[in-house]
Amino acid sequence: MKKLNKVGYILSGVVLGVALTASLPTMAATVTTIKAKLNGDVKVIVNGTNLSSKPINYNNQNYLPIGDIGRALGANVKFDKSKNAIVVETAKQEMPSTVPTPSNPNTATPEPIKEAPAVKFGQQVVTAGVSRSVDKVEYLSAPVNQGNTQLQKGINVYYTITNNSATPVSDILPMFRFETNNQVATDELNRAGNMIYLNIGNQPFSGQSLLSGETATGFIHFDSIRDFEVSSISLVPNGHSDSDKFGTWNIQ
Repeated sequence: MKKLNKVGYILSGVVLGVALTASLPTMAATVTTIKAKLNGDVKVIVNGTNLSSKPINYNNQNYLPIGDIGRALGANVKFDKSKNAIVVETAKQEMPSTVPTPSNPNTATPEPIKEAPAVKFGQQVVTAGVSRSVDKVEYLSAPVNQGNTQLQKGINVYYTITNNSATPVSDILPMFRFETNNQVATDELNRAGNMIYLNIGNQPFSGQSLLSGETATGFIHFDSIRDFEVSSISLVPNGHSDSDKFGTWNIQ
């Protein structure tokens, strides 16, 4: 094997192919003589380009010239005699000092994020032909019977949804987000389950879709053992973040 002149060899895994170590180009006390094979049957391809370099195989590992590989990847490879080191430098990408202004006059300017409408109890908010309203809050200071079920202490939120669109609405109940004068109660209500008492026409709601022209109305019960007063209720589409509100109903 010819003496290496200012060219190092980088270790490349047979499968992973990532350089790990480099041997020094000058003879030193740490240099060890080894026996290796020039693997002329193996091609070296960098970003789709075949290199003339051939790997050297030693202990079932392939070694490649760091100069050829580095330059093929756009790096500057040189030998620093003063440091007795092979130096590999990649090109630095400079960030533009200013953000370029779009030159296309037809480029659409993003619309500002629309705030969810803030309304009073009983007022409707219409989204894609579907109107929703939070009508009132009824406080239960003690358990009460509702048909064959007993409702515990908490609140009933009266809710109405009307489908004026041409397609059925399967997601009738959104997520309810409460603001109260008791932070603990607020956190609990926003995590609480609920009991649904809605009717579509003369039929109780049992998970069916709301067809075009139909209205579902009634109340949703939330248990809470705490004393609190609700200041606002927001409706959020299921599976969305709280910023994607249909609207916020405020108690005046």
